[in-house]
Amino acid sequence: MAVRLWAEREAERAFGHGKILEQSRKHWANQGIEVIVDRDLDEDNVPGPSWFYSGSATELNKFLRRAPLHNDTVTGENLKSRIANAMVESGQATERTLSGLKHKIQGILDEIQRRKEHLWQKSISSGGQRVQDTRSSTDQVTQGLPTGVVERSKGFADNNRWEANKLP
Repeated sequence: MAVRLWAEREAERAFGHGKILEQSRKHWANQGIEVIVDRDLDEDNVPGPSWFYSGSATELNKFLRRAPLHNDTVTGENLKSRIANAMVESGQATERTLSGLKHKIQGILDEIQRRKEHLWQKSISSGGQRVQDTRSSTDQVTQGLPTGVVERSKGFADNNRWEANKLP
């Protein structure tokens, strides 16, 4: 029974000490000092400092602790808008570059089309001229030939001219 009474008294004292420690911790926290109490109160096993200064809990200090976060938020928003502007400018520069390339390619295609038509006209006129030359030379050669051969040669020349006109 004596042991039980002793244990109850020790428990009451420990509880009282715990209350006092908690009140002390709150008091020091209001002053800006945070007390770190480990489970093991052995002085040799404390891994680091048992307290650190976190600034007093005045309204000014609370505001000052929030202010850098506000500055970071503003800086983040500025960075976000600058990145968005850079992306828009990059898109516009790409669009201008592609538009210029499209214009140059269209000019090159127009020049190719013009040269193709010129070559086509030149080959048609050259082919027509060759047909005329062939006809006149065959007319001269065929004057001494019989009429059947002459008619077949003229039919052959007309057929060649008709085929040449069908070419694209």
